[in-house]
Amino acid sequence: EDVFIFETPGVRSFAIQSMPGEKYIIKYGHTERGGKLYKSVSYLITKPGEVKGIFFPLLLLPRDDENIFEVVAVVDNKFYIRTNLNAPNFQILEHEAHAPNKGKIFIGEGDMKLDQVQLIHNEWVCMYLQASNYYGIIYDQKGDIAFKFIMPEGCQVSLQDASINDTETLIFARAFYFPTIVYKLDVLNREINALSS
Repeated sequence: EDVFIFETPGVRSFAIQSMPGEKYIIKYGHTERGGKLYKSVSYLITKPGEVKGIFFPLLLLPRDDENIFEVVAVVDNKFYIRTNLNAPNFQILEHEAHAPNKGKIFIGEGDMKLDQVQLIHNEWVCMYLQASNYYGIIYDQKGDIAFKFIMPEGCQVSLQDASINDTETLIFARAFYFPTIVYKLDVLNREINALSS
């Protein structure tokens, strides 16, 4: 049996992202309005057992295939978006719900590319890439630097999925010339230790 979930009038293409906790669904799309193409990011507030309703806009900007937007977390009805809009190395913007196109910089652009972001235990674990090396920074709830660490040179690094309630996460460091190394990052105690190689 077909079940109506939502419709997307005027949207030419879109992708859907479910946020942890399943309270929000994020829609990334290309919208046509007045004969012009726009890139849009919008959200749907869900209820337990129900995924229906209206998408509210967060961003609606003239389409530019160079600009990337990724909602990395939602906290207290504030949406945190990793983007390269006006920031080639990426930054994190904070958007209030029901205030489209009015984001403010939460974690600004730096000299290195902001490659990965996770919110863990109400702190921001950010992995930065410079040349072929990864550097980690933990920011506190205010966006201030709390802890820094360096990954082995020349590795491809990936963060394990974690949630805002976790206090630890795993980081996988892979390279052609040595086996994968798994690190445990303890966000609460600000420690990183190799578990295996």
